[in-house]
Amino acid sequence: MIDAELTALLREPVMMVFAARSAAGLPALGRALGARPSPGGETLDIFTPAAQWGEALSGLVPGAPLAFTFVQPADYRTFQLKGELVSIASAGPEDIAAADRYAAQVSQALAALGVQPQQMAHWLGRGDLMTLRLAPTMAFSQTPGPHAGERLPDRDA
Repeated sequence: MIDAELTALLREPVMMVFAARSAAGLPALGRALGARPSPGGETLDIFTPAAQWGEALSGLVPGAPLAFTFVQPADYRTFQLKGELVSIASAGPEDIAAADRYAAQVSQALAALGVQPQQMAHWLGRGDLMTLRLAPTMAFSQTPGPHAGERLPDRDA
Protein backbone atom coordinates (compact mmCIF):
# COMPACT_ATOMS: atom_id res chain seq x y z
CA MET A 1 0.00 0.00 0.00
CA ILE A 2 2.82 2.45 0.79
CA ASP A 3 4.74 2.58 -2.47
CA ALA A 4 8.21 3.92 -3.20
CA GLU A 5 6.92 7.44 -4.02
CA LEU A 6 5.05 7.80 -0.72
CA THR A 7 7.97 6.26 1.19
CA ALA A 8 10.32 8.84 -0.34
CA LEU A 9 7.94 11.66 0.58
CA LEU A 10 7.73 10.41 4.18
CA ARG A 11 11.52 10.76 4.42
CA GLU A 12 11.24 14.48 3.66
CA PRO A 13 10.41 17.12 6.29
CA VAL A 14 6.63 16.82 5.97
CA MET A 15 4.03 17.86 8.52
CA MET A 16 2.19 14.84 9.93
CA VAL A 17 -1.17 14.49 11.66
CA PHE A 18 -3.39 11.56 12.54
CA ALA A 19 -7.12 11.41 13.13
CA ALA A 20 -8.96 8.93 15.31
CA ARG A 21 -11.97 8.63 17.59
CA SER A 22 -11.63 9.54 21.26
CA ALA A 23 -12.81 7.16 23.99
CA ALA A 24 -16.12 9.07 23.83
CA GLY A 25 -16.37 8.35 20.09
CA LEU A 26 -15.69 11.96 19.10
CA PRO A 27 -13.28 13.03 16.34
CA ALA A 28 -9.79 13.63 17.72
CA LEU A 29 -6.58 14.82 16.12
CA GLY A 30 -2.90 14.53 17.00
CA ARG A 31 0.43 15.49 15.48
CA ALA A 32 3.01 12.89 14.62
CA LEU A 33 6.75 13.15 15.19
CA GLY A 34 7.76 11.06 12.24
CA ALA A 35 6.70 7.85 10.58
CA ARG A 36 8.44 4.78 9.24
CA PRO A 37 6.98 2.44 6.60
CA SER A 38 7.69 -1.27 6.92
CA PRO A 39 10.09 -2.63 4.28
CA GLY A 40 7.24 -3.97 2.13
CA GLY A 41 4.95 -1.00 2.73
CA GLU A 42 2.22 -3.06 4.40
CA THR A 43 2.30 -1.02 7.62
CA LEU A 44 3.39 2.39 8.84
CA ASP A 45 4.75 3.16 12.31
CA ILE A 46 3.66 6.62 13.47
CA PHE A 47 5.37 8.29 16.45
CA THR A 48 3.43 10.62 18.76
CA PRO A 49 3.78 11.90 22.35
CA ALA A 50 0.96 10.52 24.51
CA ALA A 51 1.00 13.45 26.94
CA GLN A 52 0.10 15.92 24.19
CA TRP A 53 -2.41 13.88 22.22
CA GLY A 54 -4.05 11.75 24.91
CA GLU A 55 -7.58 12.40 23.69
CA ALA A 56 -6.72 11.18 20.19
CA LEU A 57 -5.03 8.10 21.66
CA SER A 58 -7.77 7.36 24.22
CA GLY A 59 -10.03 5.47 21.81
CA LEU A 60 -7.33 3.62 19.91
CA VAL A 61 -7.39 -0.16 20.14
CA PRO A 62 -6.27 -2.69 17.54
CA GLY A 63 -8.76 -2.65 14.69
CA ALA A 64 -9.79 0.98 15.26
CA PRO A 65 -9.99 3.21 12.17
CA LEU A 66 -7.09 5.62 11.79
CA ALA A 67 -6.24 8.28 9.20
CA PHE A 68 -2.74 9.67 8.70
CA THR A 69 -2.10 12.82 6.66
CA PHE A 70 1.24 14.24 5.59
CA VAL A 71 1.93 17.51 3.79
CA GLN A 72 4.98 19.26 2.40
CA PRO A 73 4.94 22.69 4.09
CA ALA A 74 6.59 24.49 1.16
CA ASP A 75 3.97 23.60 -1.47
CA TYR A 76 1.10 21.85 0.38
CA ARG A 77 1.48 18.60 -1.56
CA THR A 78 -0.64 16.36 0.65
CA PHE A 79 -1.50 12.68 0.96
CA GLN A 80 -3.72 10.75 3.35
CA LEU A 81 -3.64 7.09 4.31
CA LYS A 82 -6.64 5.40 5.90
CA GLY A 83 -6.76 2.01 7.51
CA GLU A 84 -6.84 0.16 10.80
CA LEU A 85 -4.64 0.37 13.84
CA VAL A 86 -2.60 -2.82 14.20
CA SER A 87 -0.99 -1.94 17.54
CA ILE A 88 -0.14 0.84 19.95
CA ALA A 89 2.90 0.61 22.22
CA SER A 90 5.54 2.65 23.98
CA ALA A 91 8.20 3.72 21.51
CA GLY A 92 11.43 1.76 21.48
CA PRO A 93 14.95 3.18 21.08
CA GLU A 94 14.83 3.05 17.25
CA ASP A 95 11.48 4.86 17.27
CA ILE A 96 12.78 7.56 19.60
CA ALA A 97 15.86 8.06 17.41
CA ALA A 98 13.63 8.34 14.32
CA ALA A 99 11.41 10.91 16.07
CA ASP A 100 14.48 12.92 17.10
CA ARG A 101 15.76 12.94 13.51
CA TYR A 102 12.33 13.97 12.23
CA ALA A 103 12.04 16.82 14.76
CA ALA A 104 15.45 18.21 13.77
CA GLN A 105 14.70 17.89 10.05
CA VAL A 106 11.23 19.45 10.15
CA SER A 107 12.38 22.24 12.50
CA GLN A 108 15.06 23.23 10.03
CA ALA A 109 12.65 23.12 7.07
CA LEU A 110 10.01 25.20 8.84
CA ALA A 111 12.59 27.72 10.08
CA ALA A 112 13.65 28.19 6.45
CA LEU A 113 10.00 29.08 5.71
CA GLY A 114 9.95 31.68 8.50
CA VAL A 115 8.34 29.67 11.30
CA GLN A 116 9.78 30.73 14.66
CA PRO A 117 11.10 28.14 17.16
CA GLN A 118 8.51 29.13 19.78
CA GLN A 119 5.76 28.37 17.25
CA MET A 120 7.08 24.83 16.79
CA ALA A 121 8.02 24.00 20.37
CA HIS A 122 4.45 23.09 21.36
CA TRP A 123 4.15 20.14 19.01
CA LEU A 124 7.76 18.96 18.86
CA GLY A 125 7.83 17.66 22.44
CA ARG A 126 8.91 14.04 22.55
CA GLY A 127 8.04 12.91 26.07
CA ASP A 128 6.14 9.63 26.55
CA LEU A 129 6.47 8.72 22.88
CA MET A 130 4.08 6.09 21.53
CA THR A 131 4.25 4.09 18.31
CA LEU A 132 1.03 3.56 16.38
CA ARG A 133 1.18 0.86 13.71
CA LEU A 134 -1.24 1.56 10.86
CA ALA A 135 -2.21 -0.98 8.20
CA PRO A 136 -3.34 1.34 5.39
CA THR A 137 -6.05 0.13 3.05
CA MET A 138 -6.62 3.35 1.09
CA ALA A 139 -4.51 6.31 -0.04
CA PHE A 140 -5.76 9.69 -1.22
CA SER A 141 -4.34 12.81 -2.79
CA GLN A 142 -5.32 15.75 -0.59
CA THR A 143 -3.28 18.46 -2.28
CA PRO A 144 -5.52 21.54 -2.57
CA GLY A 145 -6.96 21.78 -6.07
CA PRO A 146 -9.17 19.87 -8.47
CA HIS A 147 -7.81 16.43 -7.52
CA ALA A 148 -8.09 16.81 -3.74
CA GLY A 149 -9.86 13.83 -2.25
CA GLU A 150 -9.19 11.51 -5.15
CA ARG A 151 -8.29 7.99 -4.18
CA LEU A 152 -4.88 6.93 -5.42
CA PRO A 153 -4.83 3.74 -7.46
CA ASP A 154 -3.39 0.73 -5.71
CA ARG A 155 0.30 0.67 -6.58
CA ASP A 156 3.14 -1.72 -6.01
CA ALA A 157 6.06 -0.58 -3.89
